[in-house]
Amino acid sequence: MELLEVTAEEYGKLFGEYQYFYNSKNFHTLNKTKTGQVVYFLFRERKKKLALVAGVTDGIMRIPYSAPFAVFETMQGYIKIEEIDYALRLLDGYADTHNIRKIFFRCPPIFYDVGFISKMCNCLLRDEYQIAMCDLNYQFNFGKKGDYMDLLHRNAKKNLKQAMQKNFIFFHCNTIEEKKEAYRIIEENRKSKGYPLRMSYEQVMDTVQFTAHDFFILQSGEIGIASAIVFQVNRECYQVIYWGNIKGTEHLRPMNYLAYKLYQYYLEQGIAFLDIGPSTEAGMPNYGLCDFKESIGCEVSAKYTYTKKIDCCS
Repeated sequence: MELLEVTAEEYGKLFGEYQYFYNSKNFHTLNKTKTGQVVYFLFRERKKKLALVAGVTDGIMRIPYSAPFAVFETMQGYIKIEEIDYALRLLDGYADTHNIRKIFFRCPPIFYDVGFISKMCNCLLRDEYQIAMCDLNYQFNFGKKGDYMDLLHRNAKKNLKQAMQKNFIFFHCNTIEEKKEAYRIIEENRKSKGYPLRMSYEQVMDTVQFTAHDFFILQSGEIGIASAIVFQVNRECYQVIYWGNIKGTEHLRPMNYLAYKLYQYYLEQGIAFLDIGPSTEAGMPNYGLCDFKESIGCEVSAKYTYTKKIDCCS
């Protein structure tokens, strides 16, 4: 196997359809200013095997540099463990010869591809990567049978029943004005909680040009009190990028109702998972948020970040 550094244009021509939106050329073109250099890799033997995109700044390689996670894009249906091993050794060699001191590699939560990500984690550890952090990710698994109510903890079931009495209006945003309103609700929510909002409205709208997406608003009367912004990651999985409610509406239980309606909507779309996202920051759990997501029927998965010092630069 050999590693080739290719251009963005060459990388873009390798694929008919990406396994993950975050691996796409369009995504990296949009986000290239967030790192010093974007590097596109192709790993091939007799046939093309794997591809990868990394960001390099000041001798640090980050995979991803501006996404929730990253992993090799596989170009064949079956990739052997030894092929992943070889690819990682080639990446080490590239780092060695390009004065890269350290590599960070944050893999997807395992539910995205149990087999390949399991092999990937094993290969990283044997290549002397260390676990830098373990984030906790939450998702709705539509493969579970039964009614949504059966997934809920007792308090969440009580809260949802209360919310169902409020005559909320839940709708899919179709106009620019509605999408702006959905973002404004998120913005207000983040500001009230002191949470970072990493994407501006303009950045969100730039991104949704290149992937399927949904904006939703939950109204009480004529007032929007909660919203959600969701991106398609691949055919089987969508991801909640942002969701939240307006401060002061908690007693109405809007997030319980919003979660219920999102579950219903994506169950009808026939996908496998709705990724609700992590409830940790740099591995540290937000206990209340973790408990809430489990109470509304989410499964929990580990999302590992690995790191490796390159010997020649240590």
